Amino acid sequence: MFCAGSSAFRLMAMFDNLRRAFREAVDNFNRELERDAVPEAMDGLLKGMEREAVSARAGLEALKEELSLARKRAAVEQREAEVCRRREELARGIGDSETADIAASFGEKHEARCHVLTEKRKAIEAELRLRESEFSEMLDQIKEARANRSSLEATAGRTRAHRSRVREKELNFPCFPRALDGGPVPDCA
Repeated sequence: MFCAGSSAFRLMAMFDNLRRAFREAVDNFNRELERDAVPEAMDGLLKGMEREAVSARAGLEALKEELSLARKRAAVEQREAEVCRRREELARGIGDSETADIAASFGEKHEARCHVLTEKRKAIEAELRLRESEFSEMLDQIKEARANRSSLEATAGRTRAHRSRVREKELNFPCFPRALDGGPVPDCA
């Protein structure tokens, strides 16, 4: 009888040690998985947002260059149209209708290009205003994300603590020791 009790005691102790070792292994595993997961995730998100902002800034600069080019080209076309109209007027003044017609034709082409480039300038200006607004919002969101980082990390810490408590309950093993010592087996489902 002493031997049987001693055997049951050793089995209970063995399962207690096994339960403790298993809990410790699971806790260590989860700590390794979650260690710095939130800061690394936040850093990754912030870096991604910053890369998008840098890309948006580069896009703004490209649009500004395109706008400058459209303005210059429209101004050149406007000057060329004016030159053609003056030539047309001079040619008509001396009775050279062939030169006047050619100058008028070129003048119309320059005016059409000037009109298209002016419309392009307006479209680029509208797009630039839109993109500048979006860029400003991006910067505000980055600032907000940086400000909220510590509160997100604290929330993640509370979530990890809650998960740990839930795991503790799941790893309680209430059935093993009682089943071994011949006692009633509780509902373990």
